[in-house]
Amino acid sequence: MSGFSAALAAEILNLTLRGITVAPNIALYLALFTDDPTDAGLGTNELTDSNYARVDIFGKIGVPDPDDKFALNTVAIVFPLIVDAPVTITHGGIYYLSSGGVMKYSAAFAAPYVLAVDEAVVIDVGALRIQL
Repeated sequence: MSGFSAALAAEILNLTLRGITVAPNIALYLALFTDDPTDAGLGTNELTDSNYARVDIFGKIGVPDPDDKFALNTVAIVFPLIVDAPVTITHGGIYYLSSGGVMKYSAAFAAPYVLAVDEAVVIDVGALRIQL
């Protein structure tokens, strides 16, 4: 996962070049998408299954080495089972809110998750890589 959203890019520029502070995040949620949400963070492609919910990943992402420019999930990330219809998940995105809000990062998964009813996305430890 490497794509900054336009909103996050603006926050970083404001912080580093203009001295405008950014409120620290106190929550992080991983969202699933059926297509590229783009840098604009369009939520139109977010999964809409009736059992779907973003998963809280706050405190579950770690940096293996301070010299590395990436972070990995330190625990498995498990989404609720798909219940409505088969679906293919192609992208993930990180938000500060459990619903709505502004996406901060997004990227395509290395391989899409092709799910039948009663299957779930499970991201193994270290498989979610957030890279600058």
